[in-house]
Amino acid sequence: MASSSPYLAVIDADMQHDERVLPEMLERLKAGNLDLVVASRNTAQGSMGEFSSERVALSNLGKKLGRLICHVEVSDPMSGFFVLTRSFLEEVVHSLSFTGFKILIDILASSRRPARIAEVGYTFRPRVRGQSKLDALAGLEYLKLLIDKLVGGWIPVNYVLYSLVGTIGAFGHLACVFAFLHVLHFGFLSAQATTSVLMIVMNFLLNNSITFRAHMLKGWQMLAGLVLYGLGCGMGLLTNVRIAESLRAGHIPWYAASVVGLLVGSVWNYWVTSVFVWRVYRRPRAAGHRGARP
Repeated sequence: MASSSPYLAVIDADMQHDERVLPEMLERLKAGNLDLVVASRNTAQGSMGEFSSERVALSNLGKKLGRLICHVEVSDPMSGFFVLTRSFLEEVVHSLSFTGFKILIDILASSRRPARIAEVGYTFRPRVRGQSKLDALAGLEYLKLLIDKLVGGWIPVNYVLYSLVGTIGAFGHLACVFAFLHVLHFGFLSAQATTSVLMIVMNFLLNNSITFRAHMLKGWQMLAGLVLYGLGCGMGLLTNVRIAESLRAGHIPWYAASVVGLLVGSVWNYWVTSVFVWRVYRRPRAAGHRGARP
């Protein structure tokens, strides 16, 4: 539509959406004092078309998860086909996460009030060309959007993902040490040192492909990033140990001292690696926005 129009349409570019329902959607938006009209595959007049049972199950799971953050009842929060008023978009735009491609969920979850919506049913058409966006990384981006809307106002979503990767690494560390000790019969020091190096590499690769996917390092940059990541995590480990040791010397219970040291080391690792390895800087996206988070 023209840039001066008070109404905007969003249609996924894969040509699987029935554009013939657009006039009805626009008329309902104009006549009903609404913020947004969604073309839904889940109403009585709608259909998933030729989706496989697995894709339907994934879509239903995404729908259930999306409803946790949408603040309004909507039958198809995963829809990529909707129209909305310009005024409503301007109301929410500074709170959008811009994560992944599920724009409708981002918009509904960013609204400070329940959006006034209506739905129009349509049948999802078979794909004629192009490839589906649904893959493991797309699923991770969707999870990142959900986490961002649940905790993003308090904790940077990338820090949550960074911590999850670290938790996976901790369990992986124990499993590797066990294997080196009891299967390969390494000495403990060799097992611990070898595992530590492997886990640094694994955590770096996971963070590069998941946590900092938007700033993913490739080629020689990845090798340089791995070296910096190792140095940064080494400094974080020393910080962790020093703080825990100081707290323990002050008669703080060992478990409390250990947890505080771990948290401080974790925050240090996240900050150092996000800034110096993946070059993520905090800068506002627009005036009045709560600030872009690394």
